[in-house]
Amino acid sequence: MSDFARPSALAPFDRNYRFQWPADLLTSWASRWRALILGWYVLVETGSVLLLTAFASLGYIGTLVARCFGVVGDRIGHRHLLAIMRTTYAVLAGVLMTLALSGQLTPIFVFMSPP
Repeated sequence: MSDFARPSALAPFDRNYRFQWPADLLTSWASRWRALILGWYVLVETGSVLLLTAFASLGYIGTLVARCFGVVGDRIGHRHLLAIMRTTYAVLAGVLMTLALSGQLTPIFVFMSPP
């Protein structure tokens, strides 16, 4: 017999996930508010329902690039990819906030922000 024990199939669930649900809830809530506020901004600034629907459709671009992110995650590790994505989102949100507070925000910048 080998001295090594086989890992259990339930081993990933041995960790404490007590913060997972509140984190997912807050992320989902923030995402919905972001879409509502920026959609409203695009509609008010442009007055075009067509541009509003174009902005809303940008949220589905992730389905096109999801495979690429899967490949990158397999190469560099899913934890590193998630950290890079969240850092990029935070930096771009900071840029968007800075533009808004300085009065330089235009719908073009909103369209370039990540969905």
